[in-house]
Amino acid sequence: RPASRTGSVRNSVINGHNRESSIGQAAPGEIITQERQQHLQQSPNMGSQRGVGLQDQGAIPRDRSTTFDEASSHRPRSAFGHRPEPVLNSVTEDQRESQYGNGRDSRAGVLNRNGTVLSRAGTNGRNGALSRGANGGTVGSRRGAFGRGAGTTIGTQPEEVLGRDDIHTRAELSERILDESTLRRLATMEKKDAKRLTKVIKAEGKAEAKSVLGSIKELERLVKLQKEGARAERKSQARLGKWTVKEHKARLRFLKEKERYERIEGELRNAENDYEERRDHAAGLTGQVAEKTQDLDDLRGQKAADDREREVKLLALRNPAHS
Repeated sequence: RPASRTGSVRNSVINGHNRESSIGQAAPGEIITQERQQHLQQSPNMGSQRGVGLQDQGAIPRDRSTTFDEASSHRPRSAFGHRPEPVLNSVTEDQRESQYGNGRDSRAGVLNRNGTVLSRAGTNGRNGALSRGANGGTVGSRRGAFGRGAGTTIGTQPEEVLGRDDIHTRAELSERILDESTLRRLATMEKKDAKRLTKVIKAEGKAEAKSVLGSIKELERLVKLQKEGARAERKSQARLGKWTVKEHKARLRFLKEKERYERIEGELRNAENDYEERRDHAAGLTGQVAEKTQDLDDLRGQKAADDREREVKLLALRNPAHS
């Protein structure tokens, strides 16, 4: 550094210290007492000239926002450092977490006759959810032993049972080792099992047929009630028309036959009430008939599909080698 510049810097520092001592501050090399030191630290001029006041305020507090020793309200703690807080969307009561956006339950399987047993076990209705059928019927509302089809014909398609490659491979490998007598004995056992299973399937078919007959009888009973309700509605309607005409004629003779008019008017009110009640009753019966007809159509269609699948399985059981 040049001598002129060094001397100017040294002179400026000395002059600055001299100015501090002239205004009552400590001079360089001066020995001061503890009271003097506290007075200098608490002096307002010291902070205005230096910018920082020397004052003992105890231990410096730690900034919790820059450390991860303790959890902070505005900076979440994480084992991997700072992570933003996740945005938790509230789930409405009408849409559960186990449902898709279109309202279909995520745990529900697809009702597919070519599917496995698990697909039938996970269809809608097992967990309380309802789904509309292809023809407008409510699938989840059908109950009973055969409301969803026969139980022994589930997963009995030939491609499901007899078309599995692993079963054929295992059987072929085993048949290469076994002798003819053992194979005949196994075939005999399989035929016995097939006969027993055939009896079970046929028994279930008969039970399902009885269920359909019972449903038809119930529909016939509802249709009979519907006819009776319609006949009562016609009678009530005729009665209403008759008393309406009488009320019109009695109104013309109101001044002379006031007492008779009041009686006829009471009959009219009774007829109106009776007509409304019977009309509502008939409408309710018609709705029940329509609902029962829809259930019967669904049940008949289900039975038709089950009958065909039952025949396929029976054919496969009777001819296992040709499957």
